[in-house]
Amino acid sequence: MLAIIAVANPSGSYIVASHDGGKTFDPTRLYDTTDLLTGVEIARTDPTVWYATSVRTSGAGSTLLQSTDSGAHWTPRDLGTNSGTQPRILAVDPVDKGTIYIRELSGLTDAIVVATNGGESLQVLLTINGQLTSFVRATDGTLYAGTSAGQLYVRPAGAAGFLPPRPAPHLRCLGQRLGEPTRIYACANFVADGYSLYSTDDGGQTFTPVMKFADLQGPLTCGPVSTNCAAHWQRIQGVLGIGAVPDAGQGSGGGGGGSGGGGSHCASLGAEAAALLVLLAFALRRAKR
Repeated sequence: MLAIIAVANPSGSYIVASHDGGKTFDPTRLYDTTDLLTGVEIARTDPTVWYATSVRTSGAGSTLLQSTDSGAHWTPRDLGTNSGTQPRILAVDPVDKGTIYIRELSGLTDAIVVATNGGESLQVLLTINGQLTSFVRATDGTLYAGTSAGQLYVRPAGAAGFLPPRPAPHLRCLGQRLGEPTRIYACANFVADGYSLYSTDDGGQTFTPVMKFADLQGPLTCGPVSTNCAAHWQRIQGVLGIGAVPDAGQGSGGGGGGSGGGGSHCASLGAEAAALLVLLAFALRRAKR
């Protein structure tokens, strides 16, 4: 696991690694810079290949950094962005370790850029007015990007660019199980959409409700989950309003609002809860990186 540490005085940032799931981090600084690091990722197909993005504090512009020896040496490549643009790594392609998808956010526009050959070549795939809130590179090579305004952009595998946007829930995240051939999960805005999680099996042409947070029954009763989550359950209920408002008939066939302290047995984990846990695990993995 890699982490970026920001330094206030003197300004700068550096990268450190953990080899025990984030319990401890090595003191060695694998990359140290006076610039602001904005993202770091490890290639799935080759764990010795790392990428990072940074914004120059000494002037306009940003950089894509590549290491092919687990952080011992880094090759910087200019991203050519304007002042005020924030680059972030969306994903390293899960099949091609030399392809990186980068988000370039400015004040008024957002863009997706693909860097190939380790960053030697850059191509802008999509530019929109506003902000992107979600992205996933699917198993079949299709790219999906969404906005909180309810627009989904799709670039089919092998296509040169994204298709015109199609209507979707007010997207907050997109994810897919590792190895899943078609199904994509989408976090939504419960207030606007009526559900917290949807799925699509037809490339985003239609979305099927999966669950809403009010359906949560409490932490699973198996040891690890109970130990790690039980203490936070009361706070989670307050934040999500679980148990406070009766089910308004929008349930997805489940048990409606939770009873507060309940809890579900591990063996009874259904498809809806499993989908939520997949997205949570996906989000946690990216956050830790």
